[in-house]
Amino acid sequence: MVAARARAALLEIRQESITPLLALLEDTHSTNWFGAARTVRHLGTNAEAAVPLLVSALQSTNLGVVQYALLALGGIASRPDIAVPALIGCREDKSAYIRRAAIDALCKFKGAKQQIVPLLLSSMQDTENNAWLGRTLYVPALVKSLNNPSQAIRANADMFLKRNDPEAAGRAGIK
Repeated sequence: MVAARARAALLEIRQESITPLLALLEDTHSTNWFGAARTVRHLGTNAEAAVPLLVSALQSTNLGVVQYALLALGGIASRPDIAVPALIGCREDKSAYIRRAAIDALCKFKGAKQQIVPLLLSSMQDTENNAWLGRTLYVPALVKSLNNPSQAIRANADMFLKRNDPEAAGRAGIK
């Protein structure tokens, strides 16, 4: 983790191209793929060119590759036109961890809130994720959604909090 952050920082300081990292991301079977994915994750939007390769990596049968692709997509949080639909598709994965990681990544896309809140609501019904994930990720996101300009999003967040976490609803001022 530290090494990837250090590599990312050096790339930015030296203003080096990420082209060598992109070449590594093309082959998910490469032993260097994970290091490249960790590094682009820490480059944020400067690694936008990696998004199509990471979206392709979501099709891997290797759960580790999918996991790191999701982490990297969330870290980059760019190209919502291709990343958000791919992340939404991961919501149906048989692995609860992958479903959670996809939602975590989606939450990093600031412009995708209209799509994310309904996913949060439906994902809260996921019995494999619900107990340990709801209070740490979804409830704070839903509380923030109570101030969303969209009345539909506010109403959904209000309804969900009242029904599923009355304590958090009370703290948020919902009666």
